[in-house]
Amino acid sequence: MKILIKVVLTLGLTVIVRNAIAVDLASNEIHVVTSASSVDLTLKQIKKIYLGMNVSRSGASSQLSVTLPSHHQIRHLFNVKIIGLSEARINTFWAQMRFSGRGKPAIELQDQQAIIEYLISNPGSIGYLSAITPIPTRLKIIYASNDH
Repeated sequence: MKILIKVVLTLGLTVIVRNAIAVDLASNEIHVVTSASSVDLTLKQIKKIYLGMNVSRSGASSQLSVTLPSHHQIRHLFNVKIIGLSEARINTFWAQMRFSGRGKPAIELQDQQAIIEYLISNPGSIGYLSAITPIPTRLKIIYASNDH
């Protein structure tokens, strides 16, 4: 009987740990999202938008991008996994862009809920969320960091 209890407890703990690892891995993934009616974008186009370059597709106007504050972990994941640059490199890039008068950085919003509300209110804009954040039906995922 004691052996059976140990086996059951061990299996139960294994399932709990495995589920915790799956949630942790999912929380390290990023979804780039936009309004459900917006055109899809490639990873290259997403990078260009977040680096202040004009991107037009199918006659659509240049997209507005939104981001989280620089201290936010999801922003760091986005910069590394999607843009391919560290926060320090992004800051250096934008310092140069501001100095030369070219481009505008993404609009900074306080949290993921603010991003969701902004995207719903401003069709055509893009933002990013943690993969574990529920996506409202009025938004769609246009890129997931685990796609590559």
